[in-house]
Amino acid sequence: MPPQKIARENVALAQTFTANARRLGLVSAVGTVLVSAVYAATLVAGLWSLHSPQQPIGNPWFSLLEIFILLLLPLLLVMYEYIGAVNNVIDFASKEQLGLVYNAPVIKFLDDIQQHRGIASAYLSGDQSFKAQLSAKEADIEADIAAVDTVDARLGATLNETVSWKRIKSRWQNIKLQSQSAQMKAIDSFNAHTALNGDVLVFITEIGNNSNLILDPNIDSYYFMDSVITKLPAMAEYMAQLRGYGLMATASKTLSPEDQTRFNIYAGLARSTLNSSVRSYGYAFTVNDSLQNRMQGDIKTYADQVNSFLDNINRTFITTLDNVPTTDSNSFFDLATQSINGVFKLYGTTSDALNGLLSTRIDRNVVQRNVVLIFALFVLALVIYLFIAFYLAVRQAINSLDVATQRMIGGHTEQAFVLDSQDELAQVAISFNNIARELLGARDQALESNRAKSVFLANMSHELRTPLNAVIGYSELIQEECEDSGQTEYVPDLKKIQAAAKHLLSLINDILDLSKIEAGKMDIYLEVIDVPKMLNEIETTVLPLIQKNENTLDIQCEPDLGMMRADLTKVRQVLFNLLSNASKFTQKGVVVLTAARETIGAVDWMIFTVKDSGIGMTQEQMSKLFKDFSQADSSDTRQKGGTGLGLNISKALIEKMGGHIGFSSEAGAGTT
Repeated sequence: MPPQKIARENVALAQTFTANARRLGLVSAVGTVLVSAVYAATLVAGLWSLHSPQQPIGNPWFSLLEIFILLLLPLLLVMYEYIGAVNNVIDFASKEQLGLVYNAPVIKFLDDIQQHRGIASAYLSGDQSFKAQLSAKEADIEADIAAVDTVDARLGATLNETVSWKRIKSRWQNIKLQSQSAQMKAIDSFNAHTALNGDVLVFITEIGNNSNLILDPNIDSYYFMDSVITKLPAMAEYMAQLRGYGLMATASKTLSPEDQTRFNIYAGLARSTLNSSVRSYGYAFTVNDSLQNRMQGDIKTYADQVNSFLDNINRTFITTLDNVPTTDSNSFFDLATQSINGVFKLYGTTSDALNGLLSTRIDRNVVQRNVVLIFALFVLALVIYLFIAFYLAVRQAINSLDVATQRMIGGHTEQAFVLDSQDELAQVAISFNNIARELLGARDQALESNRAKSVFLANMSHELRTPLNAVIGYSELIQEECEDSGQTEYVPDLKKIQAAAKHLLSLINDILDLSKIEAGKMDIYLEVIDVPKMLNEIETTVLPLIQKNENTLDIQCEPDLGMMRADLTKVRQVLFNLLSNASKFTQKGVVVLTAARETIGAVDWMIFTVKDSGIGMTQEQMSKLFKDFSQADSSDTRQKGGTGLGLNISKALIEKMGGHIGFSSEAGAGTT
């Protein structure tokens, strides 16, 4: 693809990229500043509201808004995106600078290869005066290769150029060997050098692509990049080809019409590239006029030298009438080389200016990033301060609320809950006082009703139990008489009467026990208990109930377990309740009662464990334990019987004696 077409496409791409980058960068910067400003203003307002005791009570949602603002995610997200965008710009420009660093020795290598082409063309065309220069130039090229190798070792992997550079070196070695042969034709050497130079020009473009130079987003630096990557290397190659063809013509003292046509074509390409490069600099100067004063002199010198050289080409090779060059090889070589050196001098000046633009861009973005970071840290400090202030205010309100609650629980209700501040939190005090008055009235009514119920049930213990005991006793006497008189057909009904009465008595006993506990009339009589003896008595009492579901009772207790101090009746009642539950929910299994002594925290404890192999419980069922009138579920109540008070009463009795009760269970694996 011709250099001019590449340049035009790159210009269009750069303009689009520049517009998008500026738009995104502007939106990101403005958005960050606006969001940060809103944060700062709102935080200052929050600080004033928190620390202004004279401010009247306002909308209670304002405090919630302050809490929402304290959620730093939006600010952190914007900061992350903005800092990321700035860092991308910095990294992008830094990589462009790497391309300039890599290109510097490559351009020197290109210059020396072009000179070697001209010298070899003159030498192989018969001018032996160039032989010494040929060897010297080959030494210069080897030094250039060493310099590129050094840069490639540092940057080749980053820019992905090592393979291309190795291919160029290999091609040069072949040309070097061929150039040392006097049998090689000048035109063949020229074409081989030209092909190598084409590879070097493509290599320079690759460096521009891989180092982001081709996609530079700013107009001034983009056109400078275009000169460094495309126009000036192409200009140097056109002029170097004119030098090579001129040296072949001056050395051979012949000039064919084809040669003149070739001179005319390359002179036209060089002049067109000159005009295009001067226009590119002009575009850059319209955006950044500070570059004009710095570069205008070098550009004028470059244009004058190129025009002078092209005029010389026109006089010496194109318009000559006798088809013989009008100059000698050495004079033409010096003139051409001086003009081409002007191109490479402008290349160096342009590359330095481009590097300066990139450094300025990097420095500017670093400053912007640091300013934004400092501002963000300032806002963050305000956020933290506000959070601490709000937290302390809420904590003070909660502590005051807790003190008022404890005072209310203690029955001291004559003093209302008051907060020192007059902000939205004061609304909490007003609401609390309103709710407290309602709750205290409801509590007093509930306590009075519950106290009356408990007193009634506790006082009715004798009146409720005596008739049931009479029913049980008389039904047992009637059963014995029927059995003695042979009237056995009445025995099953009498047993049903006894079972129903005993069940009802058990229910009443549980309800009365719970009422006594709630009324505070459940007395504890501590005594010394012989634990092994107590367990033997429990085994005798509970064994029929265990065997009802074809279960086996296993009591594990050391004979020398010793004594414990507790209420014997209450301990027996608790163990009987636990064994009864284990038996009801186990079919043809084993119920294990274990007693062991254990010291916990310098306190001697007696640990009783009841374990069954029954149906176990799910997590949902375990959450219902120790609740009044509650069993695992309604189906268990229907199938197994009971009021659901046994475990609750057992827990209350154990805690009243200073103990603790716990459990573990797994569905299908039993309960402990």
